Amino acid sequence: MYGKTDLILYPIFIITTLAALTDLSKGKIYNWLTLPSILLGLIACYCYLGVNGFWQSLLGIILGFLLYGWIFGLGFMGAGDVKLLMALGAWGGSRYVLQVGLLGIFIGGIFAFFILIYQGKIKKFINKIYYFMITLFIRELRYEGIKIDRKLTMPFGISIAIASILMLFFNPFEKIGFFI
Repeated sequence: MYGKTDLILYPIFIITTLAALTDLSKGKIYNWLTLPSILLGLIACYCYLGVNGFWQSLLGIILGFLLYGWIFGLGFMGAGDVKLLMALGAWGGSRYVLQVGLLGIFIGGIFAFFILIYQGKIKKFINKIYYFMITLFIRELRYEGIKIDRKLTMPFGISIAIASILMLFFNPFEKIGFFI
């Protein structure tokens, strides 16, 4: 939305770094970081870009919620991760938050894959996904759902932070010719 101006570079870098550090050390992304970041992003965009900036910021917040809110609703993600993406949307706007959200899921998937391999649970996970996919197409089969093992959590804020920084400085989607 804004190009790579100081308006978004420094705040996003600070927000994502703090979020990654707290998520890694405490397993949480705190409201004291995300909620003021959302509000300050709205205010800064309004002051810097006027009413259009305010609406773009608000759209970024809403899109951030829509992208990750349903994943939180299913129990696969913490609320702090959702609020972090919303804060990034407040500062970067809708296009930025869409790119960060998608790249964050991709990076998180890679991390999860390696965590499952490390813990020796990849085969069990693949079998569950396979059975789930079959039940989508064969009505006679019933699936109880994927039970969430709370011991298998990972700090998803790190994936969001990496995606955010990559989008700020390298924009991998643009490099491969995939424009969102």
